[in-house]
Amino acid sequence: MTFDKNKNIQGDQLNLAGKILEQIPVGVISFSADWQVEFVNENFIKFGVLYYYDFNSLPGSNILTSELFPGINLKEELLQLEEGYSFEREIKSICYPDKRKISLVIKASSGF
Repeated sequence: MTFDKNKNIQGDQLNLAGKILEQIPVGVISFSADWQVEFVNENFIKFGVLYYYDFNSLPGSNILTSELFPGINLKEELLQLEEGYSFEREIKSICYPDKRKISLVIKASSGF
């Protein structure tokens, strides 16, 4: 059995990247060029609480036909990703009596 140091390093880097994506304090979702959801981290799944939606069912679904946020259509912005555009859009904003504000913002960039 031979040891391929480069494969081992690449595997370690992928494992580290996966751990980072799971633990960062933002929601992350990734999808393929044919719009199939490939990855959803735990923080993105927690956003479902805001909409009473179970995001655990997203992997494998088509992001263009899945209603990520009820009443919010992101299809036009998502299709622009194919042309290399990125976008940012506020999805929901919650204001507190003491003037604090929490916003749920979607940011997307093309990796196609």
